Amino acid sequence: DLFEDGGDTGRLMAALDWAATDVGPVEQWPQSLRAAVRIVLSSRYPMLLLWGPRFTQLYNDAYSALIGNRHPDALGIDVRITLAEGWDVLQPLIADAMRTGVASWVPALQLLLDRAGYREEAYFSVSHAPARDDDGITAGVLTVCSEVTHQVVGERRLALLRDLSVPTDVAAAEVEATCERLCEVLGAQPADVPFAA
Repeated sequence: DLFEDGGDTGRLMAALDWAATDVGPVEQWPQSLRAAVRIVLSSRYPMLLLWGPRFTQLYNDAYSALIGNRHPDALGIDVRITLAEGWDVLQPLIADAMRTGVASWVPALQLLLDRAGYREEAYFSVSHAPARDDDGITAGVLTVCSEVTHQVVGERRLALLRDLSVPTDVAAAEVEATCERLCEVLGAQPADVPFAA
C-alpha cells in the first residue's frame, strides 16, 4: 500500500524490483524513507527524493513530466546518471543541504537538459531540503521544484523586443546609427538570436 495512491509513477514504483537497487527491498526500508515516499507520491507538486549515498531517485507523476524521456528509467537509479548534464549545477546545492542540514531555495536555476532528445535551456524554481533517517541523520535530499522556463525566457525575449524598438521619428540620416544600435542589441542576446542578417 506504500505506492497505492501514487498514480502512474506509484504503480511503476510498486512493480520495480527495489531489492536490485541501492535502497534495497521495500520491507527493509526505514520508517523515515516510507514516510518521505508517501509525501512525495501524494503531492501534485513536482517532488524528487534522493536517498542514500548513490542518490537513488524516487519521485511523483508531476516530476516525471519534468524529466521527459528520462522517465521511467530514472526510477531507482542514481540521479547523477539521469541528470549528468546538469550535475555540475545541482551537486553543490545537494551537497550543501546534506552537509548543513539547511534547505536551499533558488528561484530560477538554469539547467541545460537533454530530456527530449536534444539539449535545451530550462529553468526551475527549486528547493533542496535534507531528508533524515530514523536516527535523525541526513540520508538524502528532498527536492521540490517547478519549471519556470516559459516565464524566464518569455521575460527575456520581451526585454529584447523592447530594446529593439525604434523611435518613429528617426530621420533617414540616422539609418546607419540605428542599424548599429540594433546590431549591438542583437549581439547581446545570443541565446535568443543566434543568427541575424
